[in-house]
Amino acid sequence: MLSLVVDSSANLTRAEAARLGVSMVPMTYRIDGELHEETFMGENGDFVQALHDKRLTEAHGAKPEAFQQAFSRLVETGSDVVCITTSAKVSSCYRSACKAADQVRSAIRNKVGATSREANSAAAAGAAGLPRIKVLDSMSTICGVESLASLARKLDASGASFDDIVATLEAARADQGIGFSVPSTATLRHTGRMALIPLSVGTFLNRYPVLSVRDGAVIHVKTTRGVQNLARELVELVPTDAPRSLTLTYFGTQGRACTELLRCVRDKFSGINVRVKEGGPVLASILGPGAVSLAWGPAAKA
Repeated sequence: MLSLVVDSSANLTRAEAARLGVSMVPMTYRIDGELHEETFMGENGDFVQALHDKRLTEAHGAKPEAFQQAFSRLVETGSDVVCITTSAKVSSCYRSACKAADQVRSAIRNKVGATSREANSAAAAGAAGLPRIKVLDSMSTICGVESLASLARKLDASGASFDDIVATLEAARADQGIGFSVPSTATLRHTGRMALIPLSVGTFLNRYPVLSVRDGAVIHVKTTRGVQNLARELVELVPTDAPRSLTLTYFGTQGRACTELLRCVRDKFSGINVRVKEGGPVLASILGPGAVSLAWGPAAKA
């Protein structure tokens, strides 16, 4: 069976991770200076109060060593590995995973006496009977990572080859998306993440930035006034061809923006499954309490 690895931005519960058969590599954050590893959704303790008190700080991507441990454990079983990370343009996870994959390939080469090409090329490794490792940049975050992992598991269950799975995942990245907003840029400034959004974006006088992710980078779509208009604008980002599912994620508090967004989603996409999830501490520490996002998966096929 194909082994799947994701970073903790996938925001999975323990049950969801078990259903998908994925290994999750933790990102990290600090509360009152103490380092914590982000784990499954619902198992990160009372980070929300720390978020509101501005004691939740210093979020970091998963380290190469954490990915290396996961890869090494899986390839020891002879399994091929596909690792899906949050966008390389917003996190260090992709670079860390690539570094770890190179180290594990080198260890395989030294152990079995394979050539560099056999260990480093997925196609050559497969031909030589060696475990293959592919690190895939989701070019998204949160639900985009989960969506691709779910697709990979379905393809694997259907008997698709390793190469076909990777090619399908790479193409599927264009069929998913996410829109989000923050109630204030203060948290982004406090955590040094203002570089993630255009410098001209600000939140003031009940005005909210409508943000999205395009080609892996955060873009500013527009600025709107009031949470009702914000909700409508986020829903308008979803392609008109009906998505398979929508996921609304709130960070810190399930406030009015979350309520309005859920209402607008259900008005426009009646009959479509809408999940509501709490965001994890790492992204919550970056976006701030009250932030909301709306993510969609690949369009339904006829």
